[in-house]
Order: sequence, then C-alpha cells, then structure tokens
Amino acid sequence: GDIGKTALGSWVDLASFVTSGGGKKLEPFGDLASKVGDEVFVDVNGWRLYTKDVKVAKSDKVAMSQVIAQMVGEKVLGAGGKVDQSDIKEVLDTLPLSLGGGTLQVKLSSALGKSCLYDLTRIVEDWSDKRR
Repeated sequence: GDIGKTALGSWVDLASFVTSGGGKKLEPFGDLASKVGDEVFVDVNGWRLYTKDVKVAKSDKVAMSQVIAQMVGEKVLGAGGKVDQSDIKEVLDTLPLSLGGGTLQVKLSSALGKSCLYDLTRIVEDWSDKRR
C-alpha cells in the first residue's frame, strides 16, 4: 500500500554509496565505521548480524557500518561536533534494511539490538571527542 511508498520515498538511496566515487567519500570516517561495524548489530530473532557484515545495495564492497559512519559523521561535523541521540536515530530511520532478498524493507533503527542506539551514540561521542 501507500505506507510502503511513503517509507521508501523517505529512505536514503544506498546505491549512491556504491558508485565508483562512493569509496572515497567514506574514507574520512573509516575509524568510526570500524568501531560501528564491530559493536552495532541487527538483531534477527536473537542472532547478531553486525553492521560490518551487512552489505548495501547489492554491493560486496560497501558495508552498512560505512554508510552509518558517513551519514552520522557528516551530521555531527555539521553540528560542530555536537552528538545528539535523536539525530542519530533520525539517520537510522532513513536507512533501509532489505530482508528476504529485497521482498521486505524495514528501517534499520527498527532492526537494531536494544542497546545499539545507546552504544552507537557513545561510539560517536568518543569519535567526536578525539577529533577536537
């Protein structure tokens, strides 16, 4: 129905991260992406699928942790280094997670483990503090 269309329209086009120049954009956030990939996970019925292992837009090169790091990193840098958990959740709300070979898409924020938003916020705060 219409709900899917509305949600899809508000989601980030992950294919843009896979384009030939996409890798260069991700480099400044490599340290953040590494930490995110090691600690932030999708909870699949009790199984932990870490964001470093979630590939985006049919790519075998770009991990969800890299996309999270770039989008959250740019938002924090744009806010002068200020980290806001609601801003981080807003970013996660725009990232689609494809399930069942793409037959179903959910917000990444809805699929993360319970403590992951808190953990991600702490990781980003540490990263931002080190940049000052």
